[in-house]
Formats: sequence, structure tokens, C-alpha cells
Amino acid sequence: MKNCRSDQRRRRNALADAGLLDISPHDFHEKVVEAKRFVIDRLSELVKGEDHPEERYSLAYSLGALKNVEENLQPEMPSRKPRRDP
Repeated sequence: MKNCRSDQRRRRNALADAGLLDISPHDFHEKVVEAKRFVIDRLSELVKGEDHPEERYSLAYSLGALKNVEENLQPEMPSRKPRRDP
């Protein structure tokens, strides 16, 4: 039981350190979109010439994680399916 409490405390502290507890649920989606824009902009800079493979990998991983968060924030929206032409 003690480990469970310390894990919960550690997770809560990590969220607080990241500033995620201070964001209202209403503004959370906009913050995710902002973060995605930042990651995409930085990836664009790296593609244009800078050679930082570890940073590119980290940014790509982060972009995927942000996309998952964004999708989970809007479960009521239907997913887009490709149109089939007859």
C-alpha cells in the first residue's frame, strides 16, 4: 500500500512540475495543439539541415504521444474514414 501511495505522489508531482494540473480541462486541448505545433516546427528545422538524430527521434515520439492524447480528449468525434467511390 505504501508503494502505491508513493507512486501516486510521484505521478502527481510530475504532472504538477509539467504544469498540467494548472490547466483547466477546457483549455487542455488547446495546450496539446500548441505543443504539437512547437514539435512540428522544430522537426521542420531539423529536416532543413541540422543533424540531431536523437532529438528528431525524441520529437517524433513526442508528436505521436501528443496525437494520442488529442485523440483521447475527443472520443465523441467520429474517426475519419476514407471515402469509397462506387
